[in-house]
Amino acid sequence: MLHEIHVQNYAVIDSLKVEFAPGLNLLSGETGSGKSILVDALGLALGGRASAEVIRSGQERAQVTAVFRAEGRPPWSTWLEECGLAQEEELILRREILASGKSRMLVNDQPVTLAAVKWLAALLVEMHGQNEHVALFARDAQLDLLDQFAGVDEELQRVRDLHTRRRELESEFDSLSQNEQERLRTIDLLSFQVQELEHAKIEPGEDARLEDEKRVLANLERVRTAAAGAFSELYEEEGASCSRLAAAMRQLEELRRYESAVEPVLESLARRCRFFAGLSGKAGGQPATPGGDRRPAGPARSTEAQIRADA
Repeated sequence: MLHEIHVQNYAVIDSLKVEFAPGLNLLSGETGSGKSILVDALGLALGGRASAEVIRSGQERAQVTAVFRAEGRPPWSTWLEECGLAQEEELILRREILASGKSRMLVNDQPVTLAAVKWLAALLVEMHGQNEHVALFARDAQLDLLDQFAGVDEELQRVRDLHTRRRELESEFDSLSQNEQERLRTIDLLSFQVQELEHAKIEPGEDARLEDEKRVLANLERVRTAAAGAFSELYEEEGASCSRLAAAMRQLEELRRYESAVEPVLESLARRCRFFAGLSGKAGGQPATPGGDRRPAGPARSTEAQIRADA
């Protein structure tokens, strides 16, 4: 399956290309001839750990490329499909290591994660030494070999499709369950808010009245000063309006005894006197709330109005 490997600026290697023929290929040589370097370079192309120390002295980057080929349906076709990559007759793994320590992994010239390539590597190459476990002992590898021997590719694809559909349905079910929980939470919240509104017993237009009352209470001293001044002008000062109206009323009462034509004027004046008499309680007494409620004004009432407005 491994067709060739190309190594550039790796360890002591400047540029090396090794092609493999079908069947058994052996690399032999004395100790230190570079056999392990080639194996390590292949491991790098298969997603192994990288370090800037492997870059050849005086170079900015190292690169290892491994080319795989297979007859019939290649074992990496499913992997390419799951990763969203196009199907190719060859599988080209390219790893670049920069002097900064960063590296880049490409599969068929498309960037992929190292985790994904490590999973792919298990399908391509088995590297082991003395007393190490081999991939043949892995359950997934045994199942894959059994499926290949049985020739059940179509059945496997149907199972994959059914498994994908099941995961989609499970995801949809979880989403519906979450939506139902969200609906129940919304119902609980709205029920609580309705109870709060019923408990508050809010009356139509109450918010506007409370705002007016808060404005009066916030300017209480000015309101009292203005009311006291108006009361004084109407009733207490010399020549007050109400005193002069009362004097005019007495004169008109005397005139009515002799001239009935003054009756309408007297009635109109009497209405004005009653009006000013009603003002006396408002101007001289406790300032009323906008709703007409003459509660004691002060910090306590101001706090009460604020609490009620916030309810």
